[in-house]
Amino acid sequence: MTDAAAAPGSPGRAQIPSVPRRIAAGAGVAIGVAVGSGYIPYYLLTHLKPSSVGFAVAATLPLLLGIAIGLLEGAATALKPTRLYGPLSILSGLVGIGYLYVIFQNSTIHVAVSAGGLTIGFGLLILLLILITGLSLIAGVVTTAEDLAHPGERLPFDYPAR
Repeated sequence: MTDAAAAPGSPGRAQIPSVPRRIAAGAGVAIGVAVGSGYIPYYLLTHLKPSSVGFAVAATLPLLLGIAIGLLEGAATALKPTRLYGPLSILSGLVGIGYLYVIFQNSTIHVAVSAGGLTIGFGLLILLLILITGLSLIAGVVTTAEDLAHPGERLPFDYPAR
């Protein structure tokens, strides 16, 4: 029987990408996540404050936490074939939940207008994002447990042979 036609349930052969390729993929993920969850909120907060839009979080907090999440996600992507993937996913999930919780605490935007003000709440959206991040955290725990119980078993599924 060949690797391509391995029986269901039996581990096949993994074709793990080279280290430079994994590092490039991790860098791409890190940059994308840091820009999406760090720089864009920072940019919006700094440019909306002069326009009488109030948000009770310092503009640098999303930037720093977004960069931290980006670095953790990038490292997890680069180290996916190793046992460090699960713990890095757990840590990234915890930082992500902390980031979203800080935003949830201040999930109301106040816009001052000449005749009064407008308040916009987005707490439900943040709660849904926390739920999704929590599922990612659970997946990291399961991956860590699987890697401890059965080292290398997930690699043929993550990197199937071609």
